[in-house]
Amino acid sequence: MKCPTCGELFPSSMRKCPIDRSRLIAVDDSDPLIGRVLDGRYKIIKNLGSGAVGAVYHVEHVTLKKAFAAKILYRNMRPTSVKRFEREAFAASKVEHPSIVQTYDFGYDDDLGHYCILEFLQGETLQDRMRRLGPMTGSQILPIVQQLGGALQAAHDQGIVHRDLKPTNIFVTESEGKDRVKILDFGLAKLLDDEELEELSHTGQVLGTPSYMAPEQTKGAEHVDHRADIYAMGLIVYRMVTGKRPFDARTVPEVMQMQLTVDPEPPDVVAPGNPAARRLKAPLARALKKEPRLRYQHAREFVAAIEKALSTERGERDETITGQPSPAAARLSDSQSAMSDVSSSTPGIKVPEQMQSMEFAKNATWQALGTEKFGGVLPSSRRWPTVLTAVLGALLVGALVVIYVFVRTDHKPGTPGEPGTKSPKTIGPSASKALLIVAPFEDRGGDPAQSWMRVGLTDMFIAQLAQDSGVSVISRQRLLRLLQNHPSAGKKDDQTVYELARRLAARYVLWGSFAKLGGRLQLTVSVEDLKNQQVIFSASKRLVGASVVTETIDEIAEGVRSRLTGKPTSARKKRKISELRTSNFEAYREFIRGEGAFSDSRYEQALAHYKRAVLLDPNFMMARYGLAQVYEFVDQRTKARAEMDAALKLVSGRSRAEELLIRSFHAFVHNRMRESLRYVELLVDIVPKDTYLLSLYGEILTHNLEISKLLKVGHRLLKIDPTNPDGWQHSSLALSDLGRHDEAEKLARDFVKQHPKLPRSHEILARVLYHAGKYDEALSALRKLPKSQRSRWYNDLVVSALVITGRCEAALKEL
Repeated sequence: MKCPTCGELFPSSMRKCPIDRSRLIAVDDSDPLIGRVLDGRYKIIKNLGSGAVGAVYHVEHVTLKKAFAAKILYRNMRPTSVKRFEREAFAASKVEHPSIVQTYDFGYDDDLGHYCILEFLQGETLQDRMRRLGPMTGSQILPIVQQLGGALQAAHDQGIVHRDLKPTNIFVTESEGKDRVKILDFGLAKLLDDEELEELSHTGQVLGTPSYMAPEQTKGAEHVDHRADIYAMGLIVYRMVTGKRPFDARTVPEVMQMQLTVDPEPPDVVAPGNPAARRLKAPLARALKKEPRLRYQHAREFVAAIEKALSTERGERDETITGQPSPAAARLSDSQSAMSDVSSSTPGIKVPEQMQSMEFAKNATWQALGTEKFGGVLPSSRRWPTVLTAVLGALLVGALVVIYVFVRTDHKPGTPGEPGTKSPKTIGPSASKALLIVAPFEDRGGDPAQSWMRVGLTDMFIAQLAQDSGVSVISRQRLLRLLQNHPSAGKKDDQTVYELARRLAARYVLWGSFAKLGGRLQLTVSVEDLKNQQVIFSASKRLVGASVVTETIDEIAEGVRSRLTGKPTSARKKRKISELRTSNFEAYREFIRGEGAFSDSRYEQALAHYKRAVLLDPNFMMARYGLAQVYEFVDQRTKARAEMDAALKLVSGRSRAEELLIRSFHAFVHNRMRESLRYVELLVDIVPKDTYLLSLYGEILTHNLEISKLLKVGHRLLKIDPTNPDGWQHSSLALSDLGRHDEAEKLARDFVKQHPKLPRSHEILARVLYHAGKYDEALSALRKLPKSQRSRWYNDLVVSALVITGRCEAALKEL
């Protein structure tokens, strides 16, 4: 017999659970629903389990032949039970996280009643695993804790509290040889500040499973927030590490009384032979505090503490300088000192700021040629040279960071500056080098004045770590493009980064966060080994004054580098971040703000920021380069030339790739287009598979009217990354210019299907249709775009199409 509430098994002679008094059910009862078809779509295959209000079945979609799980509510249940069932479906579907079971459908069958279609899982409940393994080791506990904590944090960030977390509601399945955790059963989930719950339970009613309820739930408190889940998670971890419940009694009242008055025995006393029990003693003591305000205030903090406690047991060297190490599985990284606790006087939870990576991407996409700000579509240079020049400048700046990553910065060119100079051997990701992703840094403090550091810190760590020949580092621009093109772009889900890491075969991910705390800056960094699922390095420092930031980045980066390669970088090879960027942190701040202003088409502000950066550090090559871009864009060619002349004087000692980049744009602003093209071709030889440099190459080919080469570059881009907008653009326009209009139109329409929300795709289609003489279709494609998404050349194309078709009055209205 089995208890449907706590999941425990008992002899067949028993009828009620001695723990929670629930009526026991037979585990092998035949089920009359087997073979029935639910709602005309789902054939019921097998009973997977039964609970107090319903049963779960293995079902198969009759058309798709795909397996699902169906939770079917028992007939004639009370209205409150139906409402709770509906709440479960709603709550589970509201949070998208890989460790929360996915809800696909919800409905009502006239014969079988209310049902919910869920992801079909194969594996075992955590209850079954604990019963099978007994006390678990730290390496067995940690992956479960990380995934469980990540799922809870995601739910809490959406204002959802589970309130019935227990081992039978946690499922462990296997995927790609690794354990994957799934949280089930959101039937008692509470939406914070949602008054509907009051309709489902009167004040003082106890909701939950007694053995895993927090004291405030036991007391029937009116307000139960996310910290009840943290308490339940502590009880679960306690049982995993000891093999026993912290509060074990014969009756429900006794269990509830112990929850209110008794502290659990220390885990190392209960399981003295398990080293993990001793290490988890302190984190569990805090998680199981009776007062919510004394517990960890966020799931991420609890996971961080467990990771730190177990790191030594896993044979890792404790790299933490101060604070907490960053967790692995769900980027639950957060130094406790960097996050203020939720005051006990503040009801509910404060939903943390959403992950900044997408906003981070928005602030930098002008470097990647993928944003509406520039319209994206590039008319032929013989028609609209100013727009081409602007995009070219943007691409060049994006490429500047790329070359730091893929080419070693200590390389000395043999014959500086000559296009005919033999390029050095390509140095990039290879089979012998592990790939590292530096994920976008998170701003934990929420201070708008410090938001520029999301870009700045990420860029500086990439530049510093790229110096080591034993590690390959993915460029910031490439990662941002991949994040933007990912189906879950914009969502607060670090699983996106994990998926990209798998796609790129990356071995490591560097997670980072920062927070301004008074006059100090809290900087936290951790490195996760994806192959071994371990955090192999973590460091947290609290800095006073901007002058020490670059030195601290050098120090932490050296620690990361040594941990990854097993040896420090030699003094001959290692360059400080001040040499790679600037020694003046305020100048770097102005530079990053200049980038952001330029990306938002705020040209006056961009000029002001870049000018201040140059004023603070006249030798800041990238700042002069950025200033030249803006001058070029606003048609101040003389000033652009002056800045590039100054930048050219600063290339001495730089890498070959950096030098080629500066010389290429220098030639461009001086109208030496063929020379600019030769430099870029050498640059592409150095980094042959980088999509940003290939995009840059394509734009200069367009300007030089080398259409056949442009078509090959477009195909190369699509071969490397089938989602790359520049690849679609170059290929479509090249085919159009070559007179292959049918092929161009087909490719352009495929571009729209691939990127339906990208304004550039519709503009490219309009351009191709215009060149094919399909003027009305071109106008139709353009006018589907909202005014806010129309590029600067929109009117030019519209007016041209109207004039050609004899609608001059309409054309005049567009001017």
